[in-house]
Amino acid sequence: MLQSRLSGRETQFVIVFVLVVSMAGCGGSNSSSTPTAPTSAAPAGPATATLTGQVVSLNGGAPIAGVAVDANGVAATSDSQGMFTVTIPTGVAAERFVLTAPQILSRTVFVARTTRTLRLDAIRTDDGGFDAAYYRQLVRNGFESTTGLQPLRRWTRSPSFYLKTVDEAGVPMDPQLVDMVEADIRLSVSLFTGGQFDVAALERGLETRETTTGWITVKWLGAPEPGVCGRAHIGLERGGTIEFSYLHASGCECDGSRIRHKTVRHEVGHAMGFWHVDNSQDVMSNRNFSCHTMPSSRERFHAGIAYARPVGNTDPDIDPSTTVRAAPMLVAN
Repeated sequence: MLQSRLSGRETQFVIVFVLVVSMAGCGGSNSSSTPTAPTSAAPAGPATATLTGQVVSLNGGAPIAGVAVDANGVAATSDSQGMFTVTIPTGVAAERFVLTAPQILSRTVFVARTTRTLRLDAIRTDDGGFDAAYYRQLVRNGFESTTGLQPLRRWTRSPSFYLKTVDEAGVPMDPQLVDMVEADIRLSVSLFTGGQFDVAALERGLETRETTTGWITVKWLGAPEPGVCGRAHIGLERGGTIEFSYLHASGCECDGSRIRHKTVRHEVGHAMGFWHVDNSQDVMSNRNFSCHTMPSSRERFHAGIAYARPVGNTDPDIDPSTTVRAAPMLVAN
């Protein structure tokens, strides 16, 4: 199973560059007075790079054998230790690697030409933990969308929260209710990011941070809206909001609280980049009306995988071309 901090489980591979240059021939002379014709310079051969790497499992870290590796049209297959080698022409800023095998989700990643070490990981689908259909629901809106799967949306930093102390009608909020919401926010951020992020800052007041990057503003509806207990922007890092319906007439109360704990955790899940799922037992179901549901192990597992991928990653597991893997240059050649 995926551990709480996926970003820490990286296996690297070494990329070695070999520049191939033909040597030009030099003309000579003999003792004869008859001059010899100069030798023509041989044409320069193409510059190449030999890349040696290892394919590992994102959800587990073990090497993966039998993965077909396509590096801009040059093919190789990973061995029993996940190792492979390809020799490719130089001259491009980044190489496009495509990984395919029956036991993985097809993976496309772009590798920086100057990178010496990096990870090439793939999501295993045969270990009983990863469910591609569920992942598409949670991460790509595959349950409710009628227009196709969404690219991955997630935060790239620890979020900050601004909790308003009055509702949208200007009525002061009960501090104990705000305390409860704050506690559930602090709990949920780590769970929905694979332990990668916590709350960076949390403030209260009469203002808003709706246009401030890195902040989520928590607002309180000043009048009940039928069927609405909460709503949130999906993974909006540049000043998103979460809204809660807390009035008695809203029908969102539970166990004496004006807002369900489950509702707070659900809306934080949206804010961190996730969509509705079809399992009514999960926090991200919109058919779960319990008071205290926590994010399930399945939700946390798949959310952690999403937080090991860059923003804009698309189905099945394709990084955007603007995202180039460039790990520290640990090996100089």
